[in-house]
Amino acid sequence: AFRYRLVLAATLSPAYGIYSGYELCENEPQSARSEEYRDSEKYQFRPRDWSRSGSLAPLVTQLNQIRREHPALQQLRRVHFHRTDDPLVLAYSKHNADRSDVVLAAVNLDPRLAHRAELQLSLPALGFTTPHPLQVTNLLTGESTTWRGPRQTVELDPKVGPALLVSVRR
Repeated sequence: AFRYRLVLAATLSPAYGIYSGYELCENEPQSARSEEYRDSEKYQFRPRDWSRSGSLAPLVTQLNQIRREHPALQQLRRVHFHRTDDPLVLAYSKHNADRSDVVLAAVNLDPRLAHRAELQLSLPALGFTTPHPLQVTNLLTGESTTWRGPRQTVELDPKVGPALLVSVRR
């Protein structure tokens, strides 16, 4: 669940923040009635091993690099939510003003189970008026492929990765 929240925050907002310890999925409350975290650096300095197993630090670094390289992710406006046939898969795209940069995300909101969904892409929202083949590059893995048509099936498995995040070009 921490990975999904990180991807959503990093791609939907031009500015996001995480508390120290988020990278290690720390979430023990201060008390039963408090929203504060027990080991928050609000109250103490706590050295942490960012390289330990399960750390989200590499994903934070990768997402921040993707954000630096894609102007579409550096602004709040121009977000479009695309339809899916699975309510637990959220799909959205962002683009910059001249549509020279278009990024599409599909996020499985279920951190435990894989979900397969058909995305119903709005081609005008992606900046295309006719259904030309789309060159997509997975920004998390570097793999490229060609999509044809506005309907694309994706499989999102939490054991493989937190989301599909692609750059879209004609």
